[in-house]
Amino acid sequence: MDCSHDAAQPSVGPAGVFDPPVCAVRRVFRAGLAGRKTVGFLVSHCGIGKGIGPCRLRLALCRLWQDHSLIRFGDFRVRKLAVTLYGIAHGFLIKESAAVPEQRAELHVEGEPWLGTVATPYNPAAHPDTCKVFTHLYSAYDGLPITKGAGGFDSHQRGLHIGWRSTEVDGQVFDTWHMTDCSQRHGGWLAEPGTVAAHSFIVEWCDASGGIFIREFRSLLCRHARYGARMFDLQSRLSAVDRPVTLRGDPHHAGVQIRLANEVCRRPWSTRFVLPGNAQRRRNDIVYDALWACCLADIRGKRHAILHMAHPANPGLEHMAYGIRAYGRFGAFFEADLKPGSPLRMRFRILWTEGELDAGECEAHYREYTSSV
Repeated sequence: MDCSHDAAQPSVGPAGVFDPPVCAVRRVFRAGLAGRKTVGFLVSHCGIGKGIGPCRLRLALCRLWQDHSLIRFGDFRVRKLAVTLYGIAHGFLIKESAAVPEQRAELHVEGEPWLGTVATPYNPAAHPDTCKVFTHLYSAYDGLPITKGAGGFDSHQRGLHIGWRSTEVDGQVFDTWHMTDCSQRHGGWLAEPGTVAAHSFIVEWCDASGGIFIREFRSLLCRHARYGARMFDLQSRLSAVDRPVTLRGDPHHAGVQIRLANEVCRRPWSTRFVLPGNAQRRRNDIVYDALWACCLADIRGKRHAILHMAHPANPGLEHMAYGIRAYGRFGAFFEADLKPGSPLRMRFRILWTEGELDAGECEAHYREYTSSV
């Protein structure tokens, strides 16, 4: 079901703060029959009175996700509740780490780690763990990542990552979001890591045989922000190698996105999103008329604010949307066409800090970004 053009608005909290889990629960209860049928399904399949084991619960949630008769009653609302519950269970029951250890190049500013770009060499025998190039954000509190790597709930979502679910190359479609039939491979450093406060490197987007269809030049330049916050400017240039490429998807499966630490999916009710005052948040957690979105989440007992900002010079802004999920994945979605010799250039700024940011503070950071770059 396509929910992108539905004008229904969610409940709005103070100063542009949206509460996805609460809104989702309200919608499910309004669905009435869908809510009762969902509860009945979980009771019957989890075996209330017999003890709910992890395997039984996981199986029930998987069945709920796949049961189209339930989806017909509650549309996306029951499906959303199912994936939220599945994410919570998955966060507690499934191993978070990947089988292949990450090979990170850390970026230090004044002796403290800020970023860690994962450049593990691609290994076809370990495709799920080595198929994507991404970057971790580090907490100023304990020097550890606040983003997720391979493993955990939705393993393909990792740190700051870029991809499109439908990437068409000369009639052949690749899924560069889930990386089921392709890979992103680190193609070398443009500047030696550690020599400057930036990571500049090449990402080769490859088909199953290793043929490169997109060559990307990605740069992450770190800067200090006000009040002790950290930020980096992302600049990416995507070039079609020898054939036209179309980049398509949807706000939850394409674009420039961030996935926070896996533990966030265990407590989605504690996650909040701060959005611009004129933003239109529509069904299925899709936000229009917004050039930034801020996620507030608890990680290792500390509240963190992560602000994702799109530069107004980016192409296709009239069709851009933010996808926001309470389990800790959010970012900017847009579509584009690549032709050999005509690269796509895009710019974003990511800012993160301990504590919370309100809408006014986020807007001030965004104005500073657009006036200085």
